[in-house]
Amino acid sequence: PYIKQEMEAAGGLQAVYIEGNHVDYIAGSVYNMYTKKLFLKTNHFSFYGIGYKQPNFYPDIQNHWAKNEIEFAVSRNLWAEESMFYPENGITYGEFIHALEGLTKTTLDYQLLCRGNSLEKPVTREEMAVIMSDYVKITGINLATTRMEPNFLDISLASSYAKEAIQWFQAVGVVNGKDGNQFDPTGIVTRAEACNLLCHYIE
Repeated sequence: PYIKQEMEAAGGLQAVYIEGNHVDYIAGSVYNMYTKKLFLKTNHFSFYGIGYKQPNFYPDIQNHWAKNEIEFAVSRNLWAEESMFYPENGITYGEFIHALEGLTKTTLDYQLLCRGNSLEKPVTREEMAVIMSDYVKITGINLATTRMEPNFLDISLASSYAKEAIQWFQAVGVVNGKDGNQFDPTGIVTRAEACNLLCHYIE
């Protein structure tokens, strides 16, 4: 276990890969404050350590429910804002796919993941599920089923093409619904919700 220092933001803790004098920060790693362990996925044995990057200070996230997850994203340069983060603003296709690229250092086909949508279009929650489903298939990552819950109660409101992705999303435990076991498929994904998703996806 790693005991986080008082002045450290949990979201700024990252695994580092050490080779000689070279240190590489691994964006696809996450520190769990409850287990006090740092998790990462790797395909080879090597020397790893725990590094720290101080997240930018944003006044508008200091009392936000997703503060840790937002700091996770900004310390990995998945988003870069100058003075305010605007956590309740919607996220666009371009911003979300860019963050996915930065998370796993993978070059993605924006046109494929957009499915004909503009990069400037805000992403809905059902579209987020479809993007993530496509992304997992492209990157070859296997996610184990962790939940055996009933479908979201408003699954009937989702577009037919998105229902399977939403059900998968729920089964692997990457995303939580809203109050009353609602998914809100047509709701716009906020920047805070996107950060929360990416953090828990790695976890």
